[in-house]
Amino acid sequence: MVLLALFGLEGEAAAATPAIQPRAPVARSADPAAPRPSGPANPELDQSSRNVVARARMLECGHQWSNLKRAGTASGTWKDFSRGCLAQR
Repeated sequence: MVLLALFGLEGEAAAATPAIQPRAPVARSADPAAPRPSGPANPELDQSSRNVVARARMLECGHQWSNLKRAGTASGTWKDFSRGCLAQR
């Protein structure tokens, strides 16, 4: 704004800048004891540990997919394969 004021363009920049709209409020349950969406499969792990486990599983599925492609036995797409692979435990 200071540079705009120096060049006499302050009014033009303000007119060209759109007004910022406030965000809509997030709907929350009035009952704090209301059931929440289902949590992770292993609730005793904290978020950081769950991230590490998920990444390791994704890496393992990636290796399986690469081996299938290398052997020429892969069918479908990675997306289809990963859904099934990641669902297994």
